[in-house]
Amino acid sequence: LPNDTALTEAIRHGYAGLNFAFFAGLDAYHRPSDTPQALDPGSLQNIGAQVLRATQALAIPPSLPGRAPDQTYADVLGGPVLQYPGVVGWALLVLAGGGLAAQALRLAGRGRLSLGGVAAGALAFLGLILLLALGFYALGLARDAVAGMRLGPLLRHATGARAGAALLATGLCLIWAALAGWRLKAESLAFGALLVLAAGAVALQAAAPLDAFILTWPFVGIGLALTLGGADRPWVRAVILLAILAEVLYWALLVFDLVGQATPVALAPFAALALAALLPTAPR
Repeated sequence: LPNDTALTEAIRHGYAGLNFAFFAGLDAYHRPSDTPQALDPGSLQNIGAQVLRATQALAIPPSLPGRAPDQTYADVLGGPVLQYPGVVGWALLVLAGGGLAAQALRLAGRGRLSLGGVAAGALAFLGLILLLALGFYALGLARDAVAGMRLGPLLRHATGARAGAALLATGLCLIWAALAGWRLKAESLAFGALLVLAAGAVALQAAAPLDAFILTWPFVGIGLALTLGGADRPWVRAVILLAILAEVLYWALLVFDLVGQATPVALAPFAALALAALLPTAPR
């Protein structure tokens, strides 16, 4: 993470260390309300268990572990944690990209997809991202105008703020879908969005492979839904896409709790990802 903590000074002097933190309950962070009573017991138990296990692992062995290659860690809906090396991310992108390319060629052979249509769909999806970014940026300006720098009161009304952000995202996506669907086929929009998603996933995999799962998983999932959920298996497509949508919304909630109130524009990519997961279900 790019932010500094109390461990930063030790790292600057060449020491290795482990950082433990949770960010729920930011309305109390560094404020008079930051008391033991304000802590969530579940979060406190969880972080205590993590620190205890890490301490035991470091204290009992005769020597400290050496450096090892970086790994990607990501949990599924707050449950199982997946761990894999960065090269697996590339493999997932290649496999999903190959499957989607084959599916696109089949649709093109049936006259349902064209290169120009995919390009137009990609441009339309980029327009959606821009529209969402502008909408959430305006939401941030409105927040600043109403509350100024007094973020604490807003953080104590997170449920209403989440609902407002969800309504804004839904409204903007519906407006975009009505305008884009008026001119473009559903297949063009879906594969155009996938083209943008693929480009973003490749760029993120190259620049920050440990964080690329945020784009890789939706890309792979939508690819599986399109290739495995044919006309005779619509339930397969629906199950996979709902799973992707649930994970994207879970990430959006985490981002909202971390920076969404202060920087709501950070929610725009997740709203776009959610719509990308729904596009393959649009009527043909």
